[in-house]
Amino acid sequence: MEDKEVYVADFPSEIIKEGKVQILVPNLKAYGVVPSDFAPSKAPVFYNPVMEFNRDLTVLAFKAYQHIVNHEISICEPFTSQGIRGIRFAAEVEGVKRVLLNDINTSAYKLAKYNIEFNKQQDKIVIKNKDANCVLSCNASPRSRFDIVDIDPFGTPVPYLDSAFQALKNRGLLAATATDLAPLCGVHAKACLRKYGIPCWAADSFADSFQEYEQGRDLPNASQRQQRHTDQHPVSQKSQEPIRFRLVRPIS
Repeated sequence: MEDKEVYVADFPSEIIKEGKVQILVPNLKAYGVVPSDFAPSKAPVFYNPVMEFNRDLTVLAFKAYQHIVNHEISICEPFTSQGIRGIRFAAEVEGVKRVLLNDINTSAYKLAKYNIEFNKQQDKIVIKNKDANCVLSCNASPRSRFDIVDIDPFGTPVPYLDSAFQALKNRGLLAATATDLAPLCGVHAKACLRKYGIPCWAADSFADSFQEYEQGRDLPNASQRQQRHTDQHPVSQKSQEPIRFRLVRPIS
């Protein structure tokens, strides 16, 4: 019988505790000189400790969604990085029967796989090393779709909305993060129009007071347009009325 391969990170790392899980993550102190230099993108695997509160809120939102639908749920996170979000979903959200994690970065895939095993979540979680759109599109058949799709790419999530809605069940929940603040705030109005299909306020002192409004409007509107293209209509199981429950995670 062959010995199981032991994972050893080839970059500075540390184990952190968040929620109910412990995760091996890059040690960001090795990649920054001062606190403002702790750019998560400098590490070989992305990790952002500032978003812990965001992850806490997402776990609560998914718990609320599971309570609303009142049945076992499945979740897909195609940009998992080191796996902290998906592992927390499996460990902390009741009624989760299946979680599919994915990352195209091989280092992230290996680290996430280790963290899944370290937290003993192999029975619930499957990890893939593919393109995000490919993973979502490959689960577009009715029997393969997910109750929740959580997309958190670098920059705009718009290129992934089509495949995300294809992989989402009716009555499903889409969670999306946008990190391209400049277009969403109106600093780059043409980029906002190109990415989100919506004219944005020009970047001036008057527009500054509307930035949060713009950020909160553009991504949901782009998502709704894509939702109509894929004919995905979240409906309440009991009343057959649309569920007025949507999560668009805070922009970081």
